[in-house]
Amino acid sequence: MWCTLPGADLGGSDQFGFLFTFGNIESGNGGRCIFLQPAEARLTMASGQPSWGTEESARFSPIVGAVDLHLTCVIDPPTQRMLVFTNGALAGAHYTLSIPMSAIADIYNYIGLSLFSQDGYRNVIIDEFRIWDGALTGLEIAGFDMAGPDDTTPATITVTSLTASALLPTVVQGGHTTIEVFGQASNFPYPVLIDNSFCTFISSDPNVLTVDANGVVTAHRPGTAEVTVEYGEASDSVSITVFQPETVLKHRYSFDGDLHDSVGGAAWDGTAPAGVDFDSIPGQAVLNSGLAQYIQFPSGIITNYTALTVEIWCSFPTFFDGNCFLWAFGNTLGGDNHGANYVFAQPAQGRVAISGWDPGWAGPEQQVGNMGNFTSVYTSPANQLHLTSVFNPAAGWMAVYTNGVLADQNNGVTWQLSTVHDVFNYIARSLYEADSYISVNVDEYRIYDGALTADQVAESHALGPNAVPDLGQPPVLSVSYDAGNVVLSWSTNATGFQLMSRMALTDPTWEPVEAAPEVSGSEYRVVLPASDTSRFFILSR
Repeated sequence: MWCTLPGADLGGSDQFGFLFTFGNIESGNGGRCIFLQPAEARLTMASGQPSWGTEESARFSPIVGAVDLHLTCVIDPPTQRMLVFTNGALAGAHYTLSIPMSAIADIYNYIGLSLFSQDGYRNVIIDEFRIWDGALTGLEIAGFDMAGPDDTTPATITVTSLTASALLPTVVQGGHTTIEVFGQASNFPYPVLIDNSFCTFISSDPNVLTVDANGVVTAHRPGTAEVTVEYGEASDSVSITVFQPETVLKHRYSFDGDLHDSVGGAAWDGTAPAGVDFDSIPGQAVLNSGLAQYIQFPSGIITNYTALTVEIWCSFPTFFDGNCFLWAFGNTLGGDNHGANYVFAQPAQGRVAISGWDPGWAGPEQQVGNMGNFTSVYTSPANQLHLTSVFNPAAGWMAVYTNGVLADQNNGVTWQLSTVHDVFNYIARSLYEADSYISVNVDEYRIYDGALTADQVAESHALGPNAVPDLGQPPVLSVSYDAGNVVLSWSTNATGFQLMSRMALTDPTWEPVEAAPEVSGSEYRVVLPASDTSRFFILSR
């Protein structure tokens, strides 16, 4: 779009005016739409009707005052991108778009008019308006800016050098970042976005990090590596550091006749306003939904965390298919006492979620898991669930493990834990007053400041609820093949570890490997005959 935005005031309802939109209207509210709000400085896509609570936006600098503008908006769900360009240069971006184009209902399509009846009109003088089927590249957009509104053939942009950068130059182990590439051109005044699909990416150390054809970096182990980007004859490199922050067990509740915190101390002891049964199952807290029983923990219990892991061992004596939370940290607000700004686990739906919004459901919630109803599977202390929920939004992901095995992971998490207001923190009670309670037998409950790794989760499950894993930097278990044998080795600095194995990741237990390790130089080594059968190994202590 080539247009002029007059400098008339943007106050009042005009601040919500849409420059353009495609979408639907029901009861005076817009939804299932795409729109651009100049004063709010956002290009937005929404899948819900109405739109709020499902909106995803690319933000850019507010457009205020009189301005002549070439504005280009790229919405590209296959690459998870929404991009905004002003005068051919990238002005804003959203790289975790999750809404498909099929979610948009382009029934009412306007320039200068909002989909919401209460919004004002948007003053604009339009020279040219174009709609493309497909995603224009940064080079094409710069070329069209040079060509102007009267020419549909883009000018040729001559790139002379590259500048590569990482959206996150420091990445948590297991996290992701994206390489962004700009070209300096001899015939265009601004840096030109070079689409990653046109580039070649090379990691200097794939053991530390790998990078795919779309420039998405995956962090594997602590260290620093260079990513080299090549486009034509031009190239540049960017350094990325992978780190694993220390994870600390901050709170542990074992329910041996009381609700005391054996790690955090008395200040963080739980309470049971409606009582709790410690006698029916020794060493467990038995909570009865018919008596409205639940456990509450002090406010602020996860305040200032940037990553969070919650472990619970439990079973469900009765089937339940309602909306109650197994555990939750968050707030309850409003005349209807709705939940807001929370993280929770919901057993009947087999999911774990986070939302930094009020109300929480409108955030939208970002979740992992669609694992079915836990209450129909884990029905007795002899068959209890070990549920581990890991929130690592600083690295862009969250994961859920059942019985030590990864069940689901979401790599598009944007809600940070700073948006969680841990005023009310429960086991067996929802943050929504309208939801019911749930009957549950709780064996062990742990809260970690940090994100447990997959190996640490597996070790914790192998040890069970009555022992705590060592969270020191884990040793690296290496595997090699030599003369018909499989050689497993690890550093002699890692003392006290036992080599364990099982034939399938879904097997219930890890078994000790019978062969004793031998010391070879600075390594422990175990040599086993090779076979054509899969076998999995971990180090545990």
